[in-house]
Amino acid sequence: LFLEGDNRLFELDTQNAAFQEKTLPLGSPSTRLKDIFLFNNRLYTLTSDGAILRHDSALSGYGRGSAWVKDGTDTKGAVSLAVDGTAFVLRGDGEILKFTSGKKQNFNVGVIDPPLTAPTKIFTSSKHEYLYVLEPSNSRVVVLDKTGKMIVQYSSGAFHDLKDFAVSDDEKRLFLLAGNSIYGILMNNVK
Repeated sequence: LFLEGDNRLFELDTQNAAFQEKTLPLGSPSTRLKDIFLFNNRLYTLTSDGAILRHDSALSGYGRGSAWVKDGTDTKGAVSLAVDGTAFVLRGDGEILKFTSGKKQNFNVGVIDPPLTAPTKIFTSSKHEYLYVLEPSNSRVVVLDKTGKMIVQYSSGAFHDLKDFAVSDDEKRLFLLAGNSIYGILMNNVK
């Protein structure tokens, strides 16, 4: 499942080797999505104004989303989200918020040197033991356990123009998209 720039959602049909567009009603045409995450047949979306919506699966895509944050927590400034049953929301200033059933939980990130100042993506899943945070401005990916303790950070002067990353299901390999190059890292420091 992936999001194209103008809020169009596509899914790869592996049997036909083709992409199929999925419906995603957003209410207002001015609503822009910053991030999406699929968990347990539900789509979680992060809008440009910081709202987090949960969309149930429908025949041709997903239904109209409902507000997922239930306790009034301000999520403005959020840039990315990841869901593993718990939702982790990354703000552009480096703060990570943790939610369970739509309610904010205590979550303190341990010492990261240098501190996160302009991260762009967070990732985890129910298959993964760790949180991964991409910070292009410092050419790195920071790995945290799910209590907030930093495990390791991967950085290199070669990681110019970091755009995205992926983690293998066994958490042994990290793939980074930097400019037009893909770097693979064997994560011996994890697990």
